[in-house]
Amino acid sequence: MRDFAQELVDKIIDECYTGPRGAVVMKTCGLVCSGWLPRSRLHLFARVTVDPNNLPLFIDVIASSSFPILSFIQHLGLHFVRRPLDNVLLSKIHCCPNLARIEVSIWENNTLGIKTFYRSLQIHLPFWASNSPSLTHFDFRGIDMHTPGIENEMILDIIQCVPTLEFLAISGMSMSMRPDSTPIDHSLPPLRNTLHLHGRGVGQFLRSLLLLPTPPTLTSLQLDMVCQSIEDVEHFLKHGGGELVSLSLTDLSSINAVPTVEQFIRHTLKLRNIELFMSNTSVILDILLVLPLYEWETITFVLYNYPTGIAWKDIDTGRKPDDMSNRHVVMTCS
Repeated sequence: MRDFAQELVDKIIDECYTGPRGAVVMKTCGLVCSGWLPRSRLHLFARVTVDPNNLPLFIDVIASSSFPILSFIQHLGLHFVRRPLDNVLLSKIHCCPNLARIEVSIWENNTLGIKTFYRSLQIHLPFWASNSPSLTHFDFRGIDMHTPGIENEMILDIIQCVPTLEFLAISGMSMSMRPDSTPIDHSLPPLRNTLHLHGRGVGQFLRSLLLLPTPPTLTSLQLDMVCQSIEDVEHFLKHGGGELVSLSLTDLSSINAVPTVEQFIRHTLKLRNIELFMSNTSVILDILLVLPLYEWETITFVLYNYPTGIAWKDIDTGRKPDDMSNRHVVMTCS
């Protein structure tokens, strides 16, 4: 095989990984020659997902490999599927120095299972956080949680375990956040940058964040508006939304969208990007007209259905005045 500079080979492999079926291509690249193996394995193990069934197999791969596989992991997925992950085996993957993101998915339909999962996170999260200064993202997904819900205490413990946390996402179709059985008594590092909340009880959780000794300093907030308390969300934005640059609201069709948007954004003077998910296109022009004169970068409407009957001419007319001329309006269909 003709020799190429290793930097060029690595760049080619990098491009192959970002393409379709990247993981499959990396397996093939690793078989080409010994010079292709290190870079392909770096990508192949950049994202690892373990569950109760494959965790023992992954531990065997680590033990039998001459490569420092744990140092390749940047995104670690933990799937709790009806039974807990083995704590002894999990302790063998604590040393991931380049870990940047942890994603937890839980399939559990009883409260005892939730508590078991919670205790497991309490054990392992501090080790991952201390071994990887780049750990900034935590994504919790309640895939199948027909339970009373996850207590705010559990979420706050996650924040406490990861002092470098910048992005926290809590989501799940049947997920709910509920108040603690005991008062909040936490000394937590500040939660900065991004918070995504999709589930019931979001408003109460946001209120609880304001009671912390160091309230969060958020620049980006994404909320699911189904079954939410408008008053609680507005209270948080009034007292904790002063630094927001980006705001995303999903399922706006479930509420009276125009006055709600108007209520929320009057407290966010630094807001530059807003994203609104809706199926009712008739209110788009009304929303545009109530937006204040901020220095907007993007105003995005994401439509759940293919848009029909949109009065494009009226929207264009509504944007003609000088106070609307700097608004970059984007419409997409999900």
